[in-house]
Amino acid sequence: MNLHKHAFSRRQLAKGAAVAALTAIAQPPSASTSVSASTLDESGLTSVQMQEVEARFKETLRCYGDRLSEDQRNRIRRVLVDNQRMLTAIRDFPLDNGDTPATTLKLRIENPSSTEHK
Repeated sequence: MNLHKHAFSRRQLAKGAAVAALTAIAQPPSASTSVSASTLDESGLTSVQMQEVEARFKETLRCYGDRLSEDQRNRIRRVLVDNQRMLTAIRDFPLDNGDTPATTLKLRIENPSSTEHK
C-alpha cells in the first residue's frame, strides 16, 4: 500500500508557490491600497521594487488591516518604501557564496605582565 499517494513533490510545491506569488503581484491594487502617481514618481524605485513594496503592504493589511488607521497605513507604506531604498544598495553589492567576510574577529592575547600598572 502506497502511503504517499497524495503527497506533494518538491516540484509541485515550487510551482504552487510561484503561481501564488505571481497571483499576489499581478492583482491590481484596490482603492484603499493604491498609491498616487506623485508618490510613485517621488519614490525613486523601479516597478519591480514597487511591486515588492505592494506585496509586503498587502500582506501587512491582510494581517492587521482591520486594526490600522489611515495614518498608520500611510506610515507603513512610507517605511516599506524607505526600507526598499536601503535594500537596493545591499542587494546591488556583488557577493558570491565563496566570498570571505569583510571583517574577521582577531583575538589578541596580551602578556599579563605587560598590563600591570606601574
